[in-house]
Amino acid sequence: ALSATAEEIRQIELANGETLEGIVIPASECPVVVQTEDLCLEVPLDRIRAIDGREDVAEALRADRPPMLRAESFEELMNNGDVLLHTSHSRANRRTKTNHVITWGLAPHEIKLLEHWKVFDEFGNELPIRTEEREKGRWLACVNLVRPILPGEVVRFTHRILFEDHLVAEGDALRYRHRGDYAEDRLVSKMLKLPEGAEIVSISPEPTHRFEVDGITYVHWRHYYHKGEETPLELTFRPAEQERSG
Repeated sequence: ALSATAEEIRQIELANGETLEGIVIPASECPVVVQTEDLCLEVPLDRIRAIDGREDVAEALRADRPPMLRAESFEELMNNGDVLLHTSHSRANRRTKTNHVITWGLAPHEIKLLEHWKVFDEFGNELPIRTEEREKGRWLACVNLVRPILPGEVVRFTHRILFEDHLVAEGDALRYRHRGDYAEDRLVSKMLKLPEGAEIVSISPEPTHRFEVDGITYVHWRHYYHKGEETPLELTFRPAEQERSG
């Protein structure tokens, strides 16, 4: 669903003549993101004819909100209530020197996750995590890259975190919930893999995609979150009969 104030809703005319109403968000990469009531689209600037009637599209976006972050994740739901989270990230070296270290901030509740947290570079190398306390109670996670990043280069890496007992039991079913509440504007792409033979009991909101591969169900949501917005993504499933009886 569209989460915005009336002032943020804009009229977008595409190059093919189609018109949309929604939020227009400059992205950190080439396309802009257009969030309507029902759709979340990535649109190259050359496919937009006008915004609010203005044909100088780049100028119309110039005073808009700053580029948002993207968050891509793949989560494997397990019958024992655990969730294995895979996330994909990229980091540009904006320095004038070669960089071989990646750092990110840790929230207090994330410290205890480090024993279940692994980081891999784009070549499959595991990167051991160490921590540094920058201020009292504020911690950084740090990894050394196997291949340093040259000035201007972008490196991709993945995180894999096991969340134990993350799903909530509801009778003979299990419930997954992601609430949002990010520290900044963020475009979230989240795919869930259900256990083999699992039966979906309920799902909200309606996913962007829902499909099966070799008898395993996958669900994909795509949603733009305002800073602090809580739009829960929820899915309840019932494990296969043999899992329940076992």
